[in-house]
Amino acid sequence: MCRLPNPDTCSGHPCGATRIVLWVVTLALGLYGLALLAVPAAASWFWPWRLDAFHAQLYSATFLTPAAGAWVLLRGTTSEDQRALGLTLAGWGLLPIVSLFLADAPVQRVQWAAQVPGCGYRWSPA
Repeated sequence: MCRLPNPDTCSGHPCGATRIVLWVVTLALGLYGLALLAVPAAASWFWPWRLDAFHAQLYSATFLTPAAGAWVLLRGTTSEDQRALGLTLAGWGLLPIVSLFLADAPVQRVQWAAQVPGCGYRWSPA
């Protein structure tokens, strides 16, 4: 099967804006994932719930896995590889937000109008 060359790649390696985005994803997610492993309490201070060390280290895989995927794509990529990583990041970013809206709809525990600096909503224990 013959394929047209991907305009965002330079002989198999991402270049331009694609390369910058992959580096940002690699560094941001990778550093945060490592921070959750090494210093879980300091890395999770802004979460709306308290994370113990075990769960913070468990959640670090959620950040380290796409960081590793972006790092691999920096070494060589196809448009299908880029699409797969993009869909993974979009799914992991969008699905928890949608799930929160759906889970809160019947119980109304999140006070959406309340503004808390740093997180934008307040969890109301009831």
